[in-house]
Order: sequence, then C-alpha cells, then structure tokens
Amino acid sequence: MNALKKPWILESMAFFAYQQCILHLCDIAKEYSSQLDELHRNKRVSSRHTFISFEVSKRAQHAKGISEKVFLTYYLPNVDRAIERAEKFTGSTSLLLDSLGTNIPELFRILRSAI
Repeated sequence: MNALKKPWILESMAFFAYQQCILHLCDIAKEYSSQLDELHRNKRVSSRHTFISFEVSKRAQHAKGISEKVFLTYYLPNVDRAIERAEKFTGSTSLLLDSLGTNIPELFRILRSAI
C-alpha cells in the first residue's frame, strides 16, 4: 500500500523533524562532534534561540523566518546533501526521542517514490 495514503505516517515523520536546517549548512557529525549532546538537548540559549537555531542563524545569516531568497540560496540546493548527512544518525522513530537523528530521509524516499 502506498504510504502517502496513510496520513499518520507523514504526521509521525513531521513530529520528529526538528531543526533540520543545520543539516543543509554543515556536516554536524564532523563540525559538532564534541557537541552532539548539546545538539540533541537543543536548550534555549537566549530569549530568541535554541542552540541549533542560533547556529543556523549564524551560518545562514538570517532570523528564524526564511525568505525565498535564503531558501533558494542555502536550503534547496542542499536537500540531497542534508539527507546524506542525516543518514549518519538514527532514523528509527522509536529511538528519536532519546537519540540525535531524524526520519526526514525516509519521508523524502516516500515522497520521491510517489512522483
């Protein structure tokens, strides 16, 4: 059965898709190897930012809102690279609450197979 006909699958994937932007901007496994626990905890570092949102803002030079220009410059061209980087971490929904990771690569596989 086509996974797109099961809305709960997409909702589940969206729930675990936290702070994905940083994967478009850098290889976190290399650049943040000593800070992976901080990435996972993603604690608030200011009234406006969590750890990850602050790092994203520094790298991409934008606020939390992303303009079309910024999206086209930093994010869209790096979708496949972000997926490749994400696959270095867990993708299992049962492990995502306790481990750094994402199941966005699986979402993209489902979406691309539906095209």
